[in-house]
Amino acid sequence: MILRSIQATDVRSILAIDVSYNTDWVWQMEQRVGGNEIATFFRPARLPRPLKVDPAPDWSTVAENWREKPLFVVASDGDYVLGYLDLTVDKSYNVGWIDHVAVLSLRRRTGIGTALVKESERWSKRRGLGSLMAKTQTKNYPAIRFFQSCGFTFCGFNDRLYPQRDIVVFFYLNLD
Repeated sequence: MILRSIQATDVRSILAIDVSYNTDWVWQMEQRVGGNEIATFFRPARLPRPLKVDPAPDWSTVAENWREKPLFVVASDGDYVLGYLDLTVDKSYNVGWIDHVAVLSLRRRTGIGTALVKESERWSKRRGLGSLMAKTQTKNYPAIRFFQSCGFTFCGFNDRLYPQRDIVVFFYLNLD
């Protein structure tokens, strides 16, 4: 496997990657309000049956704006695309945002996603960024565990970001 910058010939293969996932777990949010305090808790919760989830709507834009991304790295085996990661930079906060990371379903849990994230770390450090951020839905327990395994820590949530009102959780990795 090699990691390299995206090429125009990769776009079709990238679009063919099935970004759906299956999960038996979610992060369940509980909020308690009392007096002057608001407390929000997240905890893993086992689902009564496996859930297959299709991606959030913003995945459809990946192929449309790949040229605009400061980093769009592909994991490949020869001409065969195994996965990809794209990132944008928020210069005002000196942070890189991992917008998407995807790996072929048959090649997940083999280190490809981790290699893509590590490459984004190296790229970001070379450009003097102080941190990386990632977001995912509370129902995407595989992504939550993935980012945690890459050293990211939970740093917040938004329950109004997506039109379907899925709760988005944010993860942070310090690069300093």
